[in-house]
Amino acid sequence: MLGALMVYDISIKPPVKVWSFILPGATTLPMHAKTCYLYGQVPAGAESTAATMLQTGRIYSVFLNGRPDDPSDSTRGYRGKFCITTDATSQQKIIAINKDMQEWRTEICPPRPSRP
Repeated sequence: MLGALMVYDISIKPPVKVWSFILPGATTLPMHAKTCYLYGQVPAGAESTAATMLQTGRIYSVFLNGRPDDPSDSTRGYRGKFCITTDATSQQKIIAINKDMQEWRTEICPPRPSRP
């Protein structure tokens, strides 16, 4: 169950929050592996900051403050990283940065995903 979501631009130091929302009180949203919360779209009842436009070449960190439905699982949040690049036709593409990729450590947006 999701209680809050925060996105930071970690290309700059110190990192800057570019968007977040929090659900008041004990309110939560369903959270599954395939759940998608669109950037800047605030769920009903949530309090949020204004979403800053994401920029090409920047690396971002997203933190989902939540817990699984299984009470025996002590997980209290999930973190991921991504960046935005452009392809040959100047279309924006999102690159997921996995923990086993060099970019997870260097926090530099690659023109295309590296291999672990």
